[in-house]
Amino acid sequence: MSHKLFLALLLSTVLLGLYAGELAPASNDPAQPTAGFEFAIIGDLPYNAQEEAKFPELVAAINRANVAFVVHNGDFKSGSSPCTDALFSQRHELFQTFKHPLIYVFGDNDWTDCHRSGSDPLERLAKLREIFSQENTSLGQSPLPLTRQSDTPVFSKFRENVRWRLGRIIFIGLNIPGSNNNFPTTLRSGVSVGNLEEYTERNAANLA
Repeated sequence: MSHKLFLALLLSTVLLGLYAGELAPASNDPAQPTAGFEFAIIGDLPYNAQEEAKFPELVAAINRANVAFVVHNGDFKSGSSPCTDALFSQRHELFQTFKHPLIYVFGDNDWTDCHRSGSDPLERLAKLREIFSQENTSLGQSPLPLTRQSDTPVFSKFRENVRWRLGRIIFIGLNIPGSNNNFPTTLRSGVSVGNLEEYTERNAANLA
């Protein structure tokens, strides 16, 4: 998985958060400056039955922590495991066990790599949007308001691209998966993967 841009953006927000925390008093109002906060980042799990069995322990530990929100930065399954509706729904239910707001950013294992198990990546991308991007809020038991790029008509399909705010800090999550970002590629096996039309449209949305 490759989310270098997303992680760089998160690092930038951490630095901004530290700066803002030195200047302003604490506030629960998202429109006001924030004195300092922590958030959790997880990803690349659960990949298998063993990790699924341990996942509730991770959830419980994060639920006990004083964090403002949780980000799952993609890959809630292995790249070769089936991309079924049932698995997607089960992962959605897992994410709903977090007490804190949870923002899920789509990963390559979750759609671009679904060709490895015989599924159509673009159809699976549509299913991810249907299951995980229904509301204008985060997942989790204490949903956080999200601004979705789909609110802009020209980018209406990109519900997974989101922005949220805490104090004076704005965070963003973008669909920029690994596996060459779904740009057409020929694998060593000779199999061609990726989709130029999908890549071009989504890349323009991400840049916007």
